[in-house]
Amino acid sequence: MGLRKSFRNPGMEYRGAPFWSWNDRLEDAELLRQIDSMMQAGMGGFFMHSRTGLLTEYMSKEWMAHIRTCVNAAKERGMLAWLYDEDRWPSGFAGGDVPAMHPSFRAKHITWLQGEGARSEQANTLAVYSCVSQDGHLRDFQPLRTGERVPPGREVVRFVWRYDPPSPWYNGGTYLDTLNPEAVAAFLKHTYDAYAREVGEEFGKAVPGIFTDEPHFGKFFQPDKLPYTERLPEAFEAAYGYPLAEALPALFFDTPDATAHRYRFYRLVTQMFVQSFGKQLYDWCEAHGIHLTGHYLLEDTFQEQISAIGAAMPLYEYMQSPGIDHLGRRLPDALLARQVSSVARQMGRRRVLCETYGCSGWNISFAEQKWIADNLFVQGVTYMNQHLALYSMWGGRKRDFPPSIFYQQPWWKHYRYLSDYMARVTLMLQSGTPCSELLVLHTIGSGWATFRPDDQQQCARYGEACMRVSTWLNEMQDDHDFGDEIIMQKHARVEGEYLRIGQVRYRLIVIPPALTLAHSTVQLLREWLDAGGRVVTVGEVASQIEGVPADEQLAALWKHPNVVRLPEDFAALQETVDALLPPTVRVTYPNGNICRSVYARLVRGDDGALVVFLVNRALNDDQGELVVQVNGDGHLSQWKAETGEILTLPTDKTPEGMKRGSLPFGAAQSYLLMLDGQAGSTYERRKHPAMQIDLDGNYRVERTEPNALLLDYATLALPGQPPTERLPMWKLHLRLAEHLGIDPDLHNSGVSLWKRERERQSPPKTCDVVLTYTFESHIQPKTPVTLVVEKPEYSRFVVNGVKIDNTDRGWWLDIGFRKLDISGTIRAGVNVIEQHLHFVEGLTLEPIMILGDFGVFPTKDNRQFVLDEEPPSIGLEDWCPQGYPFYCGSMRFTWRIHLPGESQRIVLECQKPHAPVCSVHVNGQYAGLLAWHPYEVDITDLVHEGENAITVEVFTSPRNLLGPLHHRQGELYGVGPESFTAGEQWTDEYRFVPYGLLTPPRIVIYE
Repeated sequence: MGLRKSFRNPGMEYRGAPFWSWNDRLEDAELLRQIDSMMQAGMGGFFMHSRTGLLTEYMSKEWMAHIRTCVNAAKERGMLAWLYDEDRWPSGFAGGDVPAMHPSFRAKHITWLQGEGARSEQANTLAVYSCVSQDGHLRDFQPLRTGERVPPGREVVRFVWRYDPPSPWYNGGTYLDTLNPEAVAAFLKHTYDAYAREVGEEFGKAVPGIFTDEPHFGKFFQPDKLPYTERLPEAFEAAYGYPLAEALPALFFDTPDATAHRYRFYRLVTQMFVQSFGKQLYDWCEAHGIHLTGHYLLEDTFQEQISAIGAAMPLYEYMQSPGIDHLGRRLPDALLARQVSSVARQMGRRRVLCETYGCSGWNISFAEQKWIADNLFVQGVTYMNQHLALYSMWGGRKRDFPPSIFYQQPWWKHYRYLSDYMARVTLMLQSGTPCSELLVLHTIGSGWATFRPDDQQQCARYGEACMRVSTWLNEMQDDHDFGDEIIMQKHARVEGEYLRIGQVRYRLIVIPPALTLAHSTVQLLREWLDAGGRVVTVGEVASQIEGVPADEQLAALWKHPNVVRLPEDFAALQETVDALLPPTVRVTYPNGNICRSVYARLVRGDDGALVVFLVNRALNDDQGELVVQVNGDGHLSQWKAETGEILTLPTDKTPEGMKRGSLPFGAAQSYLLMLDGQAGSTYERRKHPAMQIDLDGNYRVERTEPNALLLDYATLALPGQPPTERLPMWKLHLRLAEHLGIDPDLHNSGVSLWKRERERQSPPKTCDVVLTYTFESHIQPKTPVTLVVEKPEYSRFVVNGVKIDNTDRGWWLDIGFRKLDISGTIRAGVNVIEQHLHFVEGLTLEPIMILGDFGVFPTKDNRQFVLDEEPPSIGLEDWCPQGYPFYCGSMRFTWRIHLPGESQRIVLECQKPHAPVCSVHVNGQYAGLLAWHPYEVDITDLVHEGENAITVEVFTSPRNLLGPLHHRQGELYGVGPESFTAGEQWTDEYRFVPYGLLTPPRIVIYE
């Protein structure tokens, strides 16, 4: 009964913990207010994340005092206060302090020179070759000794190593040489030891761990650079018995023996990175009783991993709570989550973190958040780290890879519903151990052997093939793990017909298309096959061992009687795997065909019960009624993660002895099922409705926030110059920055603001300017009107010739958006707002907003807006063209309807609305949320015979207020700071997303 009780209200350790963006000058009172807000929203904790825009000096006494305040607050509330180990990201450079300690701590790279620069002596030369240039390609590399003349008709190529150039992102320095263990040790001493001194008494308690963010060694997206550290040549020769210089041409160009050199180089730098960075951080955390969590850079594809970190899976061994990130409003590919969840399972770790939702845009809905989370959960993620919770939004902070899943959202008061849902799923997935016996060999070694920094197509081909095989197994509902060859060399052994990796035993191995395998893998496979193990190969079988051709040796392996060789074909793979490893779960259409859009995760509980998590990956496709078959004994029950209810499902038995039931799988619908010995309440299959009442035209509409007019275009008058033409604010900011000779830094992406302030040698540059905004109004508002501005203390405003009182009236939407009263100043006709701004370096020119009781309507060219009387009512369809294009709040639609008595069940249903979420109130009482499919709320207990008031509250997000509003593509599913300026994709027209119920809700009455 303990699990059942916990399921209703999971503990803090199962609840998500967002990236809390510390991005302003911090104040304890505001920090505490925001912690309470997170707790009320069902969050279990927070990651204290130094972020773009921070003004409090990072790692200073003041910073540490705020850390202690929040740790103490978490302790008092039973929450988890996670640390974060860097100023912004990637982890390791300590805000610039550690690379500056010693030249050997600075990041480095290998590159090559051609032409005159290659012929002259260069510092830090690694090797010099002559070669032939043919058809634009360099071939036939021959080493050139010092003083040796270049043969006629041949070119010179010189391989050298260089320090990385300084970058504003690294606060004027470089990234850390993460392949240098001494440099990483200095980082640990600088940052980790400092936190241990400050809050070490709460390590393992209120402070469960520390997040390392996007560390890497790579020169990703740089076709002429590879990672380097001073000890690399010595390490390479010690490992392989010949100098690194002999391998260099093969790393950049196609040479006859390229696969062997490339394989060795990337395997070595991967292992060096693991030992230098990953294991050092892991050992420190292990010694101090906390968990290392976070994620490494570019974990999604083979080519990304190889260019940035070598391989992801060996790094996860050295994280107590391994993690990944998944950004954008999209689903993860097959590799990302399974890589980390496989290692977690093999190493016996139940918490698998995912940083998620960043870049998804302000208007990501509850349904989309659940959809993404479900598809991470079903592939092994068990802990949510929402990106991002912004402390403040003034300046470029509002453009920091939105959304902010925090108090700035109109729907924030309802977020606990989604928090509870995810916590219940997390609890169940951590309640036992994943129980698949199917292993897929991770073939990144074939990626190493074929990777060239300027041409990654062949490497990508092997990565895509590995991903395809995993995807097919997912579509067969065959839960599986990946086996990494480096981890297998350390932790794999044969146990009769089982292959064990760490704590997990497997009965079947599937090998995707591959070029090469490790020596240790070949030996392990041979031993296992001889012991009765079974292997299935798909497509191309490996013909090399560690990049060296080994056709005869491998041909004998592939001819072993326990090896089944298949083409790259879904049906052949399904038939073979089913025969060798009968499925535990199968989800089919009524005709028996497998439903490939449903994925499954299987967890064996500590008490022997089987937890099954099923997810329809299709966001918009209803799969209808599907047949669910589960192998095992006991009651099959549905654990409803939305409500905490437990229902026993009606089942029968298939001829093969599997439990069989049926469930409707609507768009993105998911189910938590358990097969155990306990029964829950009886599952009631819905009967045909006796009556349906459509709620259409006869309703009342109530706006919950003032309407908004955004003024994001203005003219700019610089001292001694005539005003500019009317331009968007960011373009005006660029002109002002050019006038002052300063970095415009629109998105706070240069040197950290705290660092600039600490090291400033001269006063910040200033300039008095006038910004003039114009708009037309057909009315003179009779009710209060508010002007919302950022940093009003630097400005004075004149509206239609009237000087405005600068008294701060508090904040609206965000603590950085301040209100000024301009009531009585707006008139019918053309209105002019002058902003007399004392600009100080560090500010950005930002739009202003007008709030009030009015309608906002576009001009014919959709490039300006006019104030007019607010419409007395609006239609259920998109309300943007109905007078509310910039509105950020909610609309309440209320119907009064008569209902009969003696109904068994009454449900309010709605089609998918254009809204992040909708809430339902019946007769003044809260009834529930229309959050995701099936978009229904049971209102039986809240209605009565006669007249009833039904209110559906439709929530917006800040998207149509904060943007991006001028990107030609309109709706974006990957949003970053640059999306708001858009470059060649900019348009002066406004690109809104729709909000509204779309179609009338309906009341369905069941007898």
